[in-house]
Amino acid sequence: MVLYRRSKLIEFEFYEVTVSMENIFYEFSLLLAAAGALSLIIYAHPIYERLAPYLSTFERKNPYREVKFEKTEEPSGGFDVIVFGLGRFGMNILRELTQRGRSVLGVDFDPDLVHRLREDGYVVVYGDAEDPEFTLTLPLSQAKWVISSMPQVELNLALVQVLTRHDYAGRIATTAHGVQAADRLEQAGSDRVLLPFSIAAKEAVEQICELPRAEPKSETVSRPS
Repeated sequence: MVLYRRSKLIEFEFYEVTVSMENIFYEFSLLLAAAGALSLIIYAHPIYERLAPYLSTFERKNPYREVKFEKTEEPSGGFDVIVFGLGRFGMNILRELTQRGRSVLGVDFDPDLVHRLREDGYVVVYGDAEDPEFTLTLPLSQAKWVISSMPQVELNLALVQVLTRHDYAGRIATTAHGVQAADRLEQAGSDRVLLPFSIAAKEAVEQICELPRAEPKSETVSRPS
């Protein structure tokens, strides 16, 4: 019986020692973490200076997300039209408006495309139509039209919502690839919905109808002599 009690006592003392060691280890870990965080704060700048040459390889040479509108040459009267999305359809709109004497500002999410179009003489900025804060940095007060050539319905709905909420006084044109999407955009406040496939079909028919009618071929009938 005495041996049993002693064994239980030893077991209990061993348990207390184990718990105490765990608590000590936990407190030591917290102290070590706090010391590491403090050291990182104190020596953050020297560490960054040493790692900067290696980190520069991961940085973009031209931070397009930080391209500001002030870098573009804004006309004295502002821009007549702002075009979002400079794919094939949007670029045709921008080019046609420019040829007709309108001052146009293009917006696209592709930095390489923005760079090329700037070299070609177009006024283009890098920006994301999904970012409402970016949209509100554009010169909207002078623009008579904001045109979105992007076919994504939700993206166009978000753009229309931002413009209408902030009392944009001009007109809005969006793009859709179907009647149902066009109805949603019109109900949301889009003044005009462009249907690229329908427009292309109408232009093709008009060009065909403008061609002169072909004269029917006369058949020469040979008479027996």
